[in-house]
Amino acid sequence: MAETLIKVDLNQSAYENEQVHNRWHPDIPMACWVNPGDDFILETYDWTGGFIKNDDSADDVRDIDLSIVHFLSGPVGGPWCRAGRPAGRRPARHRREVR
Repeated sequence: MAETLIKVDLNQSAYENEQVHNRWHPDIPMACWVNPGDDFILETYDWTGGFIKNDDSADDVRDIDLSIVHFLSGPVGGPWCRAGRPAGRRPARHRREVR
């Protein structure tokens, strides 16, 4: 069975989980490492960090502060990762300037 590498407690604030962040940045350390072929599970909050509840009320949608959203689990690293480059992205070899 696959191992859960990042766990999320939906009763806990997303701000209290060290494996959750709100942006990709090279200074954010890897939360965990995997190898090609590994089976694993990553739990995550929804994009609001759990602010919107399943309680038949639209008040939380109306009142959400959109400046605090965009919660992400990770980052997850592997042997293909290099410092300062997001996983899975290769640098562009040729860039064309659009005018």
